[in-house]
Amino acid sequence: MLPWATKLRPMGVRLFLTALIATNVGCSDCGGSPAARPANPTPHESSEADDAWVELAPPAGAGALGIDLRADGAGVVATWLDVLDAGGHAIRLATLAGDQWSEPITIAEGPDLVANWADFPRSAMGGDDARYVHGLHRSGESPYAYEIQLYRLDDGTVESLGVMHRDSTPTEHGFVSMVPTTDGVRLFWLDGRAQVDGGPTALYTTTAGSVIETAELLDDRVCDCCQTDAAVTGMGPLVTYRDRSADERRDIAVAGLGTGVTSVHEDGWQIAGCPVNGPAVAADTDRVAVAWFTGADGGSVRMAFSDDGGTSFGEPIVVDGGQPPGRVDVALVERGAVVSWLARAGGGGEVRVRFVGFDGRLGEPSGVGSTVAARASGFPVLAVDGARLLVGYRDGREPATLHVSALPLERLPRRPAERPESPSVRPPPVEAGDPLPAGLDVLDENGEATSITALSAERPLLLAFFARWCQPCREELATLEAVRAAHEDTLAVVVVGVDEGPHERAVSTARRWGFRGAVRRDAGAATALGVPPLPGLFLVSEGRIEGAWRGRPVGRAELDRALREAQGE
Repeated sequence: MLPWATKLRPMGVRLFLTALIATNVGCSDCGGSPAARPANPTPHESSEADDAWVELAPPAGAGALGIDLRADGAGVVATWLDVLDAGGHAIRLATLAGDQWSEPITIAEGPDLVANWADFPRSAMGGDDARYVHGLHRSGESPYAYEIQLYRLDDGTVESLGVMHRDSTPTEHGFVSMVPTTDGVRLFWLDGRAQVDGGPTALYTTTAGSVIETAELLDDRVCDCCQTDAAVTGMGPLVTYRDRSADERRDIAVAGLGTGVTSVHEDGWQIAGCPVNGPAVAADTDRVAVAWFTGADGGSVRMAFSDDGGTSFGEPIVVDGGQPPGRVDVALVERGAVVSWLARAGGGGEVRVRFVGFDGRLGEPSGVGSTVAARASGFPVLAVDGARLLVGYRDGREPATLHVSALPLERLPRRPAERPESPSVRPPPVEAGDPLPAGLDVLDENGEATSITALSAERPLLLAFFARWCQPCREELATLEAVRAAHEDTLAVVVVGVDEGPHERAVSTARRWGFRGAVRRDAGAATALGVPPLPGLFLVSEGRIEGAWRGRPVGRAELDRALREAQGE
């Protein structure tokens, strides 16, 4: 048996351990609702704290990506990827003292550096007072062949320690997290070496100081391209990651050195691909906080506390139940934790933070800054620096800009909002009886736009919006296939994927869920019709919305009744 090889689950005990992958351009396929404490609804009303954020612009170039923040014994350290004028990228590092940034240090640069929206360099101060930074370098002709190189920064001198893993396979390695040890750092990463023989991604660990030690396997089947995160508890290092069962349930787990692998919560999110949405962890002795995104309930950001070093976790608390993109981070503060995430706002994205008390109390969300909900915005990160909270993120401008914003912790809302919500900037959703808004298009397999008006011109149209991470959408698409087959000559049924990515990916998801009809991709119609929440289903006839359902799958009986009413029966 491998060390640390026992996973405790309600479904039974399974033996294992190993790790994988850093995805070069992001994973291409990376979707019973659990009892969870409810959150205040999204959209977010303006908080008093929103005006207290102060911009501390990092010394990053235009188009930079992948910002990471670390607050430790050396102060606040930021790392990121700059774009080089001659092509390629550079890993930069700068230190924040008060409100001033140091001149950036170049850790590594060149055309072989992998620049990934979801898998970016991280750093940690080791117990030997050196700083360790990792980077991804291409290792083969395949776009998914790259390795993890580790760098050591000591007294201003950068030393390459070489490749963290020694398998030499042309596969993906990445999504690194690291924590200090007495003599250096402990590292965790996702490792694709088993993919050479058709195996899954695995989770590995090793230590490094002046040299990198031999890697050890922790979990031999994990989600391919969701970030890992690590913290030090009273029992030692603890890593959190998205696990992967044989039946493709991809829920959050933690693994300790010698304590085995524990499920944080059995969300039951079954998705046949990686959602590129990893968890985050923070710890102070035996107190542990884990935050994550799940699509099991249609999409929510959650967090849970542990009082025993991650051996067990309490009931999950819903931080945002409004189907946000997710992309979380977490930090412990007095009387609770702070979660950061990417929320949906006004048809775009907003970086938000929220206090979660140890007693489950939720503070009012605070908006940090606007961005886009697409992959280009990357992952917000946070750090606690003494009496202030720092949040780093990438905006949605062209070229994009990296931001670091600071908020005094005393200004962080600790109580829910007590005033009415202010009006949302998002247009009110259409309802049954409303005219179909003009100018709504969807995209066909060639990227050509087709109007919803044209799709519904000859017969009534059932128009369904779905995403591959939305578990309730699976049930609805199966129902829609039965309705399509029963009304093939009198009813048009079209499903529309709202995920980024190629048309083939949307078709693949729909077919996997049993739908055999027409599949399109969204071109802005979803937002105009008030989607998300998902699933989103609309019955359109003669230029009017005859039925509108959002946020839940619609059953066959309810659909048949709506169709009869629309036909005047």
